[in-house]
Amino acid sequence: MTDGKVGALLFGGEYFVTTPNQLFVPEPPLGDRKVVMRADSLYADDDPVLWPQPYNAFNCHHGAIPRPKSLSAHLIMWWEPTHNDFILLRDPTSPIRGLGRLADSRLGELNSSVSVLLSRVQVFMANPSKSRPPPTLGPLVKMIEHGLVRLRSVWTNFRQMAFGVRDVQRCWLELMAMLDYMEVYKPRMDSARLAVGSPPAEVANAIGIFTNDIRVAQDFFHAGLPFWLIRPASELGQTNILAAVPPSVPRCDGICFEAHRFNYPIIYRGPASSTEKHDAILQYARNFLRYPDPFALDTSKIDTPPSGHMESSAKLQVSKGGPAIVGASHQHGANKGGGPYGSKGKGIVCK
Repeated sequence: MTDGKVGALLFGGEYFVTTPNQLFVPEPPLGDRKVVMRADSLYADDDPVLWPQPYNAFNCHHGAIPRPKSLSAHLIMWWEPTHNDFILLRDPTSPIRGLGRLADSRLGELNSSVSVLLSRVQVFMANPSKSRPPPTLGPLVKMIEHGLVRLRSVWTNFRQMAFGVRDVQRCWLELMAMLDYMEVYKPRMDSARLAVGSPPAEVANAIGIFTNDIRVAQDFFHAGLPFWLIRPASELGQTNILAAVPPSVPRCDGICFEAHRFNYPIIYRGPASSTEKHDAILQYARNFLRYPDPFALDTSKIDTPPSGHMESSAKLQVSKGGPAIVGASHQHGANKGGGPYGSKGKGIVCK
């Protein structure tokens, strides 16, 4: 388990990384991270749905997230929205231009995959023999359901629509991984029979994790999940490695690092191993579609318009197809600290 099919050196040879169940070594997200949304509305190699992250006990299911385009029946969950699937609002009376919604065909594909997964959730919850569900399972379900409602009924600009799609995709992939972890991989980790026998013949086509903990490596090995064990170079002489390989660079593996044209802010700075990094991604999504806060306005600088007339820099257009959001703020105001996963990075479910 501590030996490797392949291995690579890190930090100029001070550390090395090996894996017994993969034939490549992804470059770990080392150092001080600056997490920012990229042009594809994802977070490059800091994104657990794209690239292996350091093992975190609260987000242990991240290692079971399916690799991009690995589920042929659910390819919509890796689809990148395009303007061809953005249906513009055609209302000559509307004072706002550029609003639209996701095309019904794409929305139908998302709905189909969501229905399959939510049916599985119901079966899981109805089985009394299952372990107590993780505290984030319920919030993930609601985030998916609410996200689909917004895509179906709220008119937005293309940028906001694309983010809404990515949010549903992210929650779907996390929820799929959570169920797989609870129903398939965790039982293998806890099985006395597998602990003394051979690991599964097939390794999951999942994202996997980095770890410096041998216990975690053993669990993932016997579960059949990809992992990469990082150790000091002083341990190298005790390790059998079949082949040395250069680390796979995210930019060369199709991961988008291009800056978003909207120039989004950095939402997290710090180590990749912190729970707060993933919490920041979830919290940013929760606050993404938010109107400007009227309670934070300096009313002394606002001229009161005549009765019956109203002007605002952030317009709300209600059309026959539903409400529209324009100029939604991003993590501004007093409410930015709350959310279904808590504000302290400890996974507390807030109601």
